[in-house]
Amino acid sequence: LDDNVRHCMTKLSHIHCTTNEKSTKNVLTLGEEPWRINNIGLPSLDEIYDGNHAGKNEIKEKFKLNLKLPIIIFTQHTVSSELSLLNKHIEESAIALERLCKNFSSQIICTYPNNDKGAEIIIERLKKLEKELDLIMLHKSLGGFYYHGLLALAKEKDINLISLGNSSSGIKETACFNCRHINIGTRQNGRNAPFNISNVTYDAEEIYKKGAELISSNKLNKTNDPYWNNGAGKNFRRLCQDLLSRQINEILVKKTRGTSLEQNK
Repeated sequence: LDDNVRHCMTKLSHIHCTTNEKSTKNVLTLGEEPWRINNIGLPSLDEIYDGNHAGKNEIKEKFKLNLKLPIIIFTQHTVSSELSLLNKHIEESAIALERLCKNFSSQIICTYPNNDKGAEIIIERLKKLEKELDLIMLHKSLGGFYYHGLLALAKEKDINLISLGNSSSGIKETACFNCRHINIGTRQNGRNAPFNISNVTYDAEEIYKKGAELISSNKLNKTNDPYWNNGAGKNFRRLCQDLLSRQINEILVKKTRGTSLEQNK
């Protein structure tokens, strides 16, 4: 349903703010005029690059972490088109998490899924996992301040941290921390994925093997970040100033297919 709604919103909009070049091309394929599209970057990255998140010691104390042991951040949401498979999907993930916890003494920080249909199934399975294993903890939400603070640990030389799940934040926000992320399933298909992303299916063995591989391998030195365009806030402010300087006329309001910027000046 997400893409249906996004496409409808795109066709109803006169000005488009995209977060990356791939999204810009997607909007163009929907027949939108190039001059209406602005790649401003991902707004949440402004806070990240400004360093507005919890520091290492604060994170260590809040989550009672042993920074010498591996850390995994896990979030799994429901997929509206795959609800009949939800029990199987979360069970496969839970089996993999249990093995990663037991075999590597991994400290696993899980968060609640979003509030879509079937969320309670995921929550109940994670509660069971938390009860069975001391190194697994479940939080309703970390909030950006602590979530980004956790991801920032991936940059620390002697800390082994990876991200795991099917959340869009894994695709969009882990790259700027050089954090390796394992993306599970189809929920993020079509996203512009940076180099730090590894894709797996909902198979416990596959998830476990990739997790074990990343925990045992060298950290990333640097990754690309397609969602950063030197400040979304700055770019959006510049766009607003440009719009304010223009007359709101038929050219802006009446949308046509394939009209060039030169023709609209």
